[in-house]
Amino acid sequence: MGITLQTTDMQSLAKTYIQPEQLASVWEWVRPKLVEIAQVSPEPWLPEDVYTECKERRAALWLAVEENKPVAFAVMQPERTGMHLWAGWAEWNLDGAMELAKQIAKESGAKKLTFSSLRPGWEQVAPEQGFKPVKWAAEV
Repeated sequence: MGITLQTTDMQSLAKTYIQPEQLASVWEWVRPKLVEIAQVSPEPWLPEDVYTECKERRAALWLAVEENKPVAFAVMQPERTGMHLWAGWAEWNLDGAMELAKQIAKESGAKKLTFSSLRPGWEQVAPEQGFKPVKWAAEV
């Protein structure tokens, strides 16, 4: 499904949901970016975890495409009343990447979009993107 996406930096992009049977065709482009994300994530996961969750329809991979070339992606997981952004990557700025995730969540009928990260930089950036902290965790 192709939908025009208007990002905050005014690029016009096509947004496409990748069906589970299409994952292999885009994996070569997505996987290295997931490796980058996983390397800086304090939570342990592998790119293959994303592949499996998308293949089993417990997560969804969306690509933003410009001139037939992928320029961003968002891996989204449905929740009871919203969508959870597991991983995202974009060639342009953070505002554009978050706008992609927000539009996907809104178009899916979600009431909220969540993400989680232990990376300290998000404490300042997340509120600028309209996010509020909702959960604290303790190891027991």
